Amino acid sequence: QNDLHVIIGKSGTCKTNILNAINWCLYGEEPHFSKDSQNLPILNLEVIEGAKEGATEKVSVQVEARSNNGTRVSFFRKATYRIFPKDKKQIHQKSEFELEIEDESGDTQLLSDEEAQASVERFVPKKLREYFFFDGERLDKYFKETTAQNIRHAVFDLSQIELLQRIDSRLETLLKDLRREAGKTNP
Repeated sequence: QNDLHVIIGKSGTCKTNILNAINWCLYGEEPHFSKDSQNLPILNLEVIEGAKEGATEKVSVQVEARSNNGTRVSFFRKATYRIFPKDKKQIHQKSEFELEIEDESGDTQLLSDEEAQASVERFVPKKLREYFFFDGERLDKYFKETTAQNIRHAVFDLSQIELLQRIDSRLETLLKDLRREAGKTNP
């Protein structure tokens, strides 16, 4: 009811993998919630070890959400890698990112790449993602002083206050110019 989802499980049951998958789907990167996962490749280790030299493997994640008005939003990211198990390497070949929006009447709109990423920024801005998707084992991180600054900057960016300030300044300049012109024509 409050759009709060808690994933509970024993250590090693892939809770952090779920958070990383959501982040990779939405932003194309993993924030590496745990120190153990920082050096891991995006592909499953078993896939890499079992692949033939030079084989191509794909990874994909789809995240679906529904808004209060019934609109379904589906984010889909797919990446292709060339695998070299002998060198324990994966070389990124290409990525695709799509967003499908389906309204309550069933009409769909498909956005890709930059348009889709702009929609993600409206859905859950990257600067605020750590407050939407966080690992309970790292709660100490959320109580540091820099967190308040990050929130302040993100809210400032989202509210577009800078744009309003520029508009206000420009309107003030235009008003002064108009008053000056009016004064010349009718002293």
